[in-house]
Amino acid sequence: MSSGPLISIIVPSFNSGHCIGNCLSSITSQTYTNLDILIIDALSTDDTLQIIQSYSKDDIRIRVVSEKDNGTYDAMNKGIKRAKGEWIYFLGSDDELYNPEVLQQVANFISGTKADVVYGNVLVDGNAGWAADGDIYDGSFDIKKLLLKNICHQSIFYRKQFVEEHNISFDQNYRVCADWDFNVKCWAQGRFEFIPQVIARFNAGGASTKEVIDDEFGNEIVEKFIAYSNIRSYKKLKQVIPSERMYQLRKFKKYSWRMRIDSLAKRFLS
Repeated sequence: MSSGPLISIIVPSFNSGHCIGNCLSSITSQTYTNLDILIIDALSTDDTLQIIQSYSKDDIRIRVVSEKDNGTYDAMNKGIKRAKGEWIYFLGSDDELYNPEVLQQVANFISGTKADVVYGNVLVDGNAGWAADGDIYDGSFDIKKLLLKNICHQSIFYRKQFVEEHNISFDQNYRVCADWDFNVKCWAQGRFEFIPQVIARFNAGGASTKEVIDDEFGNEIVEKFIAYSNIRSYKKLKQVIPSERMYQLRKFKKYSWRMRIDSLAKRFLS
């Protein structure tokens, strides 16, 4: 059994002085203490670093890296490389863990699971567009559901060894949905398990709620899933791809002829 921390909490930050204190308080007040707390800061120019230092001077678990980066997903990739824990968890600097006992409950679960990824729910604070203020988002997922909506990264714990062995990282070509792409990669290669509990309070004011319409990942998700999962059976693809996404198979000549046959069959049999 590893003698290091069980969970690494990675918090990307940039000019987060207005919120990072609440975020860190929600972490340092946890009853479970075997944590690695890693702040990846992008050279904040406000009082973010001073606030972090006020916590880190009394808590040796907190480590800070402050250097130029290429955005949140670059910071998260850096966090994966620097994490010391067996499991990796990402929390936004404007988000908070749900209550002081939540990581103890998660630790009890992940210490006995064979899953590669464990996830729960988030409580939505504000109107996110894809969820309303006060919603509990969003229960158990299967691949059809994941191809339509994402699991909030504030609710997910990834086994670090799994992520490293499969060379999984955040694709910085996606400004908003790289975490969705990350989860599809993980699903294609690993085992997910759901914990029916709220993990964090998700602040709906971030980039993922304001700019999601600008991201092209939703138009490419089927192509990405096929590439990550290496599925080459049209019959199996029809079983896992939601009807709302089937149009994307037309991009692939290998499958388009089967779609035309299915369409004709429906017309003559109806």
